[in-house]
Amino acid sequence: MSSSSSSVLLVPLPEQEQLPFEIRNSDLTDAEMDKLQVSFKEFNSRCAEELKEMNQNRITNIIERGGVEGWETVRENHS
Repeated sequence: MSSSSSSVLLVPLPEQEQLPFEIRNSDLTDAEMDKLQVSFKEFNSRCAEELKEMNQNRITNIIERGGVEGWETVRENHS
C-alpha cells in the first residue's frame, strides 16, 4: 500500500486551553457558556471512544490480512 496514512494510527489532538475566537467573543451568558463547555466535553469524550474503536478496527484488519509483510510505506517507496 502506498498511502502514508496506512501505517499511522489516528491520535487525538492535544487539548487547547484557549477557546476559539468565535466563542471568546460572543454574547453568550456564563450559564450558556457552561452548558457549551459540558457539550464540548461530552462530544470530545465520544470522539475519543470512536477513535479507540477505529484504531482497534484498523489493527484487527491488518492482523486478519496477515500483517504488513509485503507492504511498503511511502518512506520506503523510492519510485
